[in-house]
Amino acid sequence: MIADGRADAVHILFPDPWWKHDHQVRRLFSPPFVDLLAAKLRPGGLLHFKSDVPEYGEWVRYLVERHAAFAPHDPDLAARIGESAPTHREQWCQRHSKPVWAYYFARR
Repeated sequence: MIADGRADAVHILFPDPWWKHDHQVRRLFSPPFVDLLAAKLRPGGLLHFKSDVPEYGEWVRYLVERHAAFAPHDPDLAARIGESAPTHREQWCQRHSKPVWAYYFARR
């Protein structure tokens, strides 16, 4: 539905990580999904990802950073987003003193 190279940003916030080994095939992030994100984002576009599952965050970082279309995670890119309302999951994490990991990748 979105033409290639037209999206300025994609925000993927707290996707279900399917952390059990048998469920890994259901995870949102996979090499073909990163290919799709690379196609839809314009050069200079932003991929923003948040999770409260550190292993899933690192898996996403690994997949995105090994893709030639994306620059490595850069926390300074958060300034491009600015202030935003926390998701319900992020509010839950704040109430329960659980950390949240955020990753920011620029499309080359």
